[in-house]
Amino acid sequence: MTSLSVAQGEEIATPEVCSLVRGIKRAGSPWHLIVAAYLLDGPRRFNQILAMGKSGSLNSRTLSRALRHMVDSGFVRRKVLDTQPFAVEYSLTPQGERLRALLQAYRDLDPRIEA
Repeated sequence: MTSLSVAQGEEIATPEVCSLVRGIKRAGSPWHLIVAAYLLDGPRRFNQILAMGKSGSLNSRTLSRALRHMVDSGFVRRKVLDTQPFAVEYSLTPQGERLRALLQAYRDLDPRIEA
């Protein structure tokens, strides 16, 4: 494994940190982690996830993009249900479940939450 570098080959991090940076980039934006947090308690449909967001903060376009990224990255499973009309359910994959500890660690950093 090589060190993280910038232009001209300047190393800015050790190999151990490089894997951390790759993990952060793979998880993506804060919305991706928020979607994962919404799915921690089990499968949900699109509108259920949308309703979990604070009014005015999460819109359908942002949610759609976040879900697409999380599915493409292997963190979320997209399942088309055999219903009329059809519905789509989203759930965490085993890889997505591995985000549980990370999300809890982020919560623990919030000074407003007492241990």
